[in-house]
Amino acid sequence: MLSLGHYIKIMGIIAAVLCGWGAVEATDTDTVPTFEDGIEALETSDFQAAFDIFSVHAENGDPRAQNNLGMMYIYGLGTEADLESAVDWHRKAADQDLPDSQYILGMLYMQGREVAQDHEQAAAWFRKAAELGNSAAQFQLGTQYYRGMGVLQDHHEAARLYRNAAEQGDADAQSNLGVLYLWGHGV
Repeated sequence: MLSLGHYIKIMGIIAAVLCGWGAVEATDTDTVPTFEDGIEALETSDFQAAFDIFSVHAENGDPRAQNNLGMMYIYGLGTEADLESAVDWHRKAADQDLPDSQYILGMLYMQGREVAQDHEQAAAWFRKAAELGNSAAQFQLGTQYYRGMGVLQDHHEAARLYRNAAEQGDADAQSNLGVLYLWGHGV
């Protein structure tokens, strides 16, 4: 009968082989690559290794890995581009309140990429990310309020959202807020 420690080590080896990490010998120092190892692989342009590492962590529910895996599917890094998979992974991360994935889902709905174009859905995802402080989402939602896309047109709300993003250094929001002051819209 195997001890718990041996069983865990064997399962780690099986996971490593199934995820394409090559031959692995069982030693006390063997570990599954960390999320940070995936970031390092991205930084060195080892996209296949990053994809493999993020896949393991994404399957285990890490929203940061789910977000990164979604981005890799969008751009075809370490895998074939697959917007359907990208949407699935971003939705999993967004449902765990990761604002970057909420913002990406908003953009996908805004553009109608792999999902039906839906400005109301885009606004809903932007709103969630904006409430969590994502300046890009604040800018996009501000634009929707300014134009009345998927929300009722409201220049005051647009100005508030632009101001929030501008205070975080978003140059586009700073520019749009300046234009609102120039035209006297919502300010």
